[in-house]
Amino acid sequence: MPNKSRSAKPSAKSSAKKLVGQPSRTSPRLDDRPYLSNVTLVIHNGGWAEVLGDAKLNLPAGAKEIEILGLPDENNFVAGSLRLDGINGGPGDVTEVEVNYEPPTCQSGGMSHHLQNLEVEVEYRAGNNKLATARGRLLADNGSTVELQVGNNDNAKPEKINDVVRIKYPCMPSNFRTSPAVLLTAAADKAGEYLADLRLSTRGLSWNRAYEVELDRQTGMASIKGVVNLPNNSSVDWWGARIILVQGQTGSPQDDIGEAGGGYESLGLAAAPMPKRARSVNAAQVNAGDVKLYVLPGEYNLKDKSQKTVTFFRADDVPVEQEYRLNLRNRWWYNAGQANGKRAVAAYLKFKNEEGGPINQTLPAAVLSVREKGDNASRSLQTGQGSLGDLPVGEEASVYFTNAIDVLAEVTVTKVEKVTEKGKGGKARAKPGNPGYSEEEEQKFELRTCEVKLTNRSRRDAKLIVEEMFDQYGELQKGSKFQLVSGAAHETTVALAAGAEETVTYVVKVPVN
Repeated sequence: MPNKSRSAKPSAKSSAKKLVGQPSRTSPRLDDRPYLSNVTLVIHNGGWAEVLGDAKLNLPAGAKEIEILGLPDENNFVAGSLRLDGINGGPGDVTEVEVNYEPPTCQSGGMSHHLQNLEVEVEYRAGNNKLATARGRLLADNGSTVELQVGNNDNAKPEKINDVVRIKYPCMPSNFRTSPAVLLTAAADKAGEYLADLRLSTRGLSWNRAYEVELDRQTGMASIKGVVNLPNNSSVDWWGARIILVQGQTGSPQDDIGEAGGGYESLGLAAAPMPKRARSVNAAQVNAGDVKLYVLPGEYNLKDKSQKTVTFFRADDVPVEQEYRLNLRNRWWYNAGQANGKRAVAAYLKFKNEEGGPINQTLPAAVLSVREKGDNASRSLQTGQGSLGDLPVGEEASVYFTNAIDVLAEVTVTKVEKVTEKGKGGKARAKPGNPGYSEEEEQKFELRTCEVKLTNRSRRDAKLIVEEMFDQYGELQKGSKFQLVSGAAHETTVALAAGAEETVTYVVKVPVN
């Protein structure tokens, strides 16, 4: 259904603005097409965007309908979102403005009704792959096959032609277009160039972000770079566009721009800062409750069916700490026959977003890739990937990104001693009131001596946290000086010097049925 909007009497005239970009154009038929300047793409994290810009219109004196091309196609354009308001900045006044959105009259891979029944000439491949020609009235076009009505007898059976190479039309029908357009009817009292505010919503524009961390374990410093990927599948090339990224629920693309419940203007942020190209690559942040806006510096060209990668944040010399964790919460000592062996040590990257520090702004959640700085020829370097949650100023992050390659762990049950105790309540799981319960029954246990050998092959001291579990299935008799975390979960912190090795020993009392 066409989208119509009317503007009241135009506002005061404004000076012409510098042309910085224009949408792609798919047809050179019209001279009176607009150009967009001051284009801003407000890209929401739901896979849609608002387009804000100034349209330059060449209007004749009097009322005339002109065609505006270069818009998103019907699969991306959001019906009801188009506005062309406040036509001013020209030599005269403009009244009686009407805007209609018109879809293409011819779709790719199909035939427009404008072409039906035209007398055409069809080239096709006949026997022996030779070219042949047929003439007639076009009834159907299915790509490589067409149907023609040959001759003047309309009751004759249509001729079906396969392996079509080319169709020659006698003329191009009026109002024929292969791309969507806006039909603008405007009455100007003087001919000339006018400016208008253009607003529309489109699908096909989205964004996703990631962080790249270069870690120097020798200095304990890291550089953090944030990049944003901008896929453009809107069917339009956007040139010289400023970009605002919106994180948070701000409505759907069906919401009218500026209406309550959705849209950039409804956030009250239409005056958000628009940094030009500057020395800093960091995006400006604007907060509006649960919604955050990231205004990228500079202007960008986004070609259709392509992806642009832009750096939106960079911080150098960020102090980091590498922490290692060994998970032994699976009661590894319970089944002595399966306990022995090497265990993976998880590597974590810890850093704090201090006020006034190298980061000093909220980092939005994203995938975080870590690469260790150094010479890969001389030693193995750590790489990995984790997930960073939102990190406000003043908070600390701890991100798992890989299993350690130079901090190792091996567990061994070195001794099993069988013991028997009387008057302990019967068998391992017997309780008073159960059949066969007796205070005099013997309870059998095993005292299992378990060793965890920890090795630090790196060039820096390492802090390793051993996560343990002791409960009714195993009572710690002696060994680890753990810290109670919660319930039956415990932790033991071990300081490992560079190149050092240390063994943590546990004696666990395990009931035996």
